[in-house]
Amino acid sequence: MTSKDKLKRNEAIEKSSKIVGVNNSYTYLHAG
Repeated sequence: MTSKDKLKRNEAIEKSSKIVGVNNSYTYLHAG
């Protein structure tokens, strides 16, 4: 695995975790 591949994977994980975080806070706010 090259460092470029790792970087790409980290970016993907970061993006998906950001999305999950947004969804969680949205759900939390509306579950109230």
